[in-house]
Amino acid sequence: MKLNKGRIEFETAQAQGEFGYVKGEAKWAQVLEADQFGNFSINMSGMYVDDLKGKLELMQNAAYQEVIDAGKEATKAPLYKNKDGETFINFKLPEINIYKNNIANKIIIYDASGDIIADWGKLIGNGSVVKIKYRITPYYMQSTKQVGISYKFYAVQVIKLVKYAPGKDSGFGDETDGNTGFGYDDKNVEAQTQAGTVDTSEDIPF
Repeated sequence: MKLNKGRIEFETAQAQGEFGYVKGEAKWAQVLEADQFGNFSINMSGMYVDDLKGKLELMQNAAYQEVIDAGKEATKAPLYKNKDGETFINFKLPEINIYKNNIANKIIIYDASGDIIADWGKLIGNGSVVKIKYRITPYYMQSTKQVGISYKFYAVQVIKLVKYAPGKDSGFGDETDGNTGFGYDDKNVEAQTQAGTVDTSEDIPF
């Protein structure tokens, strides 16, 4: 383990970063634009994602041993995230690459045939089947004393697209049965508004 330009680099073969591909089910995908933290991101789950565990453990264990051999205190960070009984990996990519003259990163999108779709503009809904190109690298956080794995992704192949449905996972689905959401008569409200008998201010107490 050595320090290079402020970054910790591991030296053993099993602790070297590597690229790969994995297929799985996507959730909370943000590939068109970065999130509020300045990252593109996608959660991946499924059988093939679970199968990465052996490779991840070897990499983490090798990096952990280097940290211990260097006389540092360390614990192992969880390799997977878990929410509501679902195990997944959260892959990210910073919108701006600070290590390459602050150039802008972009997620490359492929269709099911393997062709690049330069003008892709669709949101990837939860449950879509995709394959991603990723890079995994070990890290050691001196502040938390944790050895973990960094997950980055660079490209997404959309194999089966599920249409993005706003509110689908918020608990608020479509309960209107084709009618107005709050069950009132739009025309009647409009008439009352014109007559000045309806409060149209946005300060509505819930």
